[in-house]
Amino acid sequence: MIEIKHDNRRVLEPLFAEKPYGMSLVKTYFDGYSGKAWADAEENPKVCLLRVGEFGFPAGDAASPGAQELLEKLTELAGFWLVYPQDEAWDALLREVWGEKAVRAERYAIRHDTVFDRKVLTRYAQAVPEGVTLVPMNRALFEYCRHDRELWDFVSNFRDWEHYDSYAKGVLVIENNEILGGCSTYTRFDGVPGYRYALELEVDVREQHRRRGLAKACAAAMILACLDDGIYPAWDAASRISVDLAEKLGYRESHGYTVYLLSR
Repeated sequence: MIEIKHDNRRVLEPLFAEKPYGMSLVKTYFDGYSGKAWADAEENPKVCLLRVGEFGFPAGDAASPGAQELLEKLTELAGFWLVYPQDEAWDALLREVWGEKAVRAERYAIRHDTVFDRKVLTRYAQAVPEGVTLVPMNRALFEYCRHDRELWDFVSNFRDWEHYDSYAKGVLVIENNEILGGCSTYTRFDGVPGYRYALELEVDVREQHRRRGLAKACAAAMILACLDDGIYPAWDAASRISVDLAEKLGYRESHGYTVYLLSR
């Protein structure tokens, strides 16, 4: 497998044209914001693998000789992956190559045409328990998140604070000088009509502080901050709980899709 240079990424687009993912993370790569890719050739490749964050997207002809090598490439890269097979052929090959190490899971795509109710979102953002504050991401909080495994996904796709500050937003939940959770940017992509660009949101609260309305509050605050800047706040759900929260915030579910959790 050959790593595809950033400036040559368009050579991979034909592999997605006939069976497009329609997913924000794939757009993130082709829009040039983040991600890496490998292919069986630098020109006219038959298969490729995109990686954005912890998500992997194999694409192309799963019957090609390079397809199995591509999936085996996953074992050489960092340990945890969520892999989205492009079609049934890739699904079958992935299970053949990885066997029991490939754990099937369902995720849920959320539509990108939400008409948000600012009054409702403002009410949610203000409904935090006494002593809890919602604080915009800053350099110090960014550095703290980089070194906290529970908060790492809030900043994991950004090289440093300058990179984050140029492309992203975030709102953290703080109580007694402790970060309880927050809503931040996982990726950025273009193409949502009526908006400058879109941010894919990452929402999480430490387990011991859940069921206090904190996820809803910080997500609402983040959505409002995005709307104020002409940015679309996109959502993709890892569970039905996430879908339920999204719907409270005004989103609508599009469809479910299958991913495989891979770990060495």
